[in-house]
Amino acid sequence: MSGFNIFGGGGHGYGHGGGSARTEEVETVSRNITVQTSFKLLDTSNNRVWEHYVPKTFRATDKTEASVIFGSSQTEAELTPQDAIIATLVERGAREFISRLMPCRIDIEAEVESSRHENCVRGVKLLRAEDYEGAASNFKLALQDNPDDSRAAFGAGIACEASGRYKDALKYYKQACMGAESATYRDARDRMKTYADRIRG
Repeated sequence: MSGFNIFGGGGHGYGHGGGSARTEEVETVSRNITVQTSFKLLDTSNNRVWEHYVPKTFRATDKTEASVIFGSSQTEAELTPQDAIIATLVERGAREFISRLMPCRIDIEAEVESSRHENCVRGVKLLRAEDYEGAASNFKLALQDNPDDSRAAFGAGIACEASGRYKDALKYYKQACMGAESATYRDARDRMKTYADRIRG
């Protein structure tokens, strides 16, 4: 909707009114970026490769957003610059490579959305309050009513991972993947598969 007009009038015992709306098609732009990296630790004196690591392919999706009501067409210029997205994905691969050689900190950002189940809603609120045990308990209650609630399963995985219960986190991430097709859920599952035995608090 690009605009609307409303009019009305009236007096004692009568009234009238009306309106009109203008609509137009709004275009958005979506872009998918895939990055494959390869890292080597090389001894320059003899060209011996001490460590070679090829992490899994990293993918990112970026799209423009328009107002639901007063939308306007978006162009590729509104997207995050490609170089910035690629740099972020390459950095993820570099951190994974370095973590094979020495302890390093890897920060993970996760967006958890609640389903309509009241326990799932409560679980998300407890996650925000960093009450991970309480959040996990509520997500489990939601899953008892609906084992296919992928949002509750993912939330339970996040809560377990944040509290150091990595095997439980992997179990819930797998359950989330079975409930819905999501790159976010797959990435979390694969991360736990790779790092569960190597994470130190």
